[in-house]
Amino acid sequence: MWTSLSVSRWIFLLTLTAVTLFSASGVDSNTHIKCCKPFRQPKINPIKHCYKQTQRHRCRHDAYKITDENGRLYCVKPTPPWLQKRLNAGLNCSPDISPNLRKRFG
Repeated sequence: MWTSLSVSRWIFLLTLTAVTLFSASGVDSNTHIKCCKPFRQPKINPIKHCYKQTQRHRCRHDAYKITDENGRLYCVKPTPPWLQKRLNAGLNCSPDISPNLRKRFG
């Protein structure tokens, strides 16, 4: 019969299943959905992660979201010469949201 312990186990298993399905649904764990408003930043050394934000619904600015070694997130305009130089040298900046989420969040 159902006891409070078995109900707790079922709730735990259902929650675990839901979390597993959501995490396996193509959502990147490094996804940044929140838009940033770009502003000038000094040259950032070294760059740990780079994401390219493009204009979309509720996100009016093209920008680069850059994380440094200390985990600080900077929102940088695409125009600074130091950033353009690094991009031309092969700095890879992935999209800030996956194509699946882009359809959803516009």
